[in-house]
Amino acid sequence: MLFPLSCVTDPISVVIGRPDTTKNYQHIGFLYLNEENRPKFLHLQWHETLRNDPPNPHYQVLPIDLEAFEKVHLAAYCSLVHAKNGKNLPYNLAMDDSHFDESGTFHNEKSHSGLTCATFVLKIFSAQGYPLIDPTSWKTARQDKKWQLGMVEYLKEHTTISKAYLEELTIQIKYGLARFKPEEIAASIALIESCPNTQKSIAPVAKKILKEVIAYAKKMG
Repeated sequence: MLFPLSCVTDPISVVIGRPDTTKNYQHIGFLYLNEENRPKFLHLQWHETLRNDPPNPHYQVLPIDLEAFEKVHLAAYCSLVHAKNGKNLPYNLAMDDSHFDESGTFHNEKSHSGLTCATFVLKIFSAQGYPLIDPTSWKTARQDKKWQLGMVEYLKEHTTISKAYLEELTIQIKYGLARFKPEEIAASIALIESCPNTQKSIAPVAKKILKEVIAYAKKMG
């Protein structure tokens, strides 16, 4: 299902992998051709850190099943998103009504309302008319809550996000806040023809993608 970077021929694909092969987490973004026909890895690395890097060999490619002209348009939109936002993208765990407009500009509903690497990809597809998932179908899990609370503490220590906002986020997590994982978003892209997809419907594909990511990370060592 996933392919090495050397196999890329499309103007845009999704890439997923483990940037640090010693750690148990996945990261996702876009690999697209910019105006100069150069491949770029567009991804939300962290709080106010939107990156447009050269291709990274730690990632594998997931093709996007769209028509050729749709891929060209999506690649052009990714270039717009990078040009329009700079350090304007906060990192946040909650999936709210923030969105990208037609010009590629991000609009947040609250101060520091933002995205993860996975919801960044999700929102770009949504802005282009592809509602990949039905977010109401996502369930909360105990292990996700533990990870989310740990991320809140990390955000407190390493960002300028206000204490009040993080306290509000903590309350949301304690009541149950869905986590959208990179492998789940990748699976929803693999199943784009049936979107919006539910968490249950994409689960087998997400499991397969995660298995491939882990195997590749071990190989990269």
